[in-house]
Amino acid sequence: MIRPFRVPTRVLLAPGALVRLPEIVAGYQPGRVLMVTDSGIEETGIPERVWQALAENEIEAITFDDVEPNPRASTVDRLADWGREEGVSLVLGIGGGSVLDAAKAAAMVITNGGAAASYEGRDRYTEKPLPFLAVPTTCGTGSEVTWVSVLTVEERHAKISVKGETMFPDWAIVDADLLRTLPGRLVAWTGADALTHALEAATCRLANPVSDALAEKAISLLLKYLRRAAADIAGDAEAREAVMRASTLAGLAFGNADVAAVHCLSETLGGR
Repeated sequence: MIRPFRVPTRVLLAPGALVRLPEIVAGYQPGRVLMVTDSGIEETGIPERVWQALAENEIEAITFDDVEPNPRASTVDRLADWGREEGVSLVLGIGGGSVLDAAKAAAMVITNGGAAASYEGRDRYTEKPLPFLAVPTTCGTGSEVTWVSVLTVEERHAKISVKGETMFPDWAIVDADLLRTLPGRLVAWTGADALTHALEAATCRLANPVSDALAEKAISLLLKYLRRAAADIAGDAEAREAVMRASTLAGLAFGNADVAAVHCLSETLGGR
């Protein structure tokens, strides 16, 4: 069965793209922005730079930096409760896949209430999520252009997928320069994840001609540039831009086809 290709997310994919973020946020005329990140990204100074840029444009932002790897559904619940109490009107995720998945789910739970785990499956919610802007800081997530949030439910020792057609981020601001501070081993690991996304998208039964084209380009870029990027992410601008672009292309591919056995197995093991 071939899925129709759709990309409701506006994708800004260029080195230095982060400078456009205040302008994009301002277009939503938000009363208050919920900025979601983690402690490791906080140490890079990127969230502080964003907070300052928003403040200079008279945009108020509050920061949640307590997202763990393989984000828990309970963390999303806590994040959504806080965002609702603070009256936020836009969610901004800055980080890797865990941060973006948590922020994406929180944008939905804020408007719908209840527990994140109760929305397991597809289109289980009724209210449209808050606007969500995604800023990836690794070259492996793809979450900035997908409709899925993968969460860990500890009491079940399981990972679940929460997804919906209106859970696609409104914007993906993909700036390869944000990879400069990423350790080489994480460049390699997250790049391998992107390669897996592309390979599974190309080989799964739900592939379509557009997802195939995106997957093939992502595979080509990663095979050519991932070793170089892992060896010198800060100094090799060409490789840095190539692997970041490949990650988003792979996300567009599997978000419109699917992943396959590798991710099914890893999610089963990861939940335990």
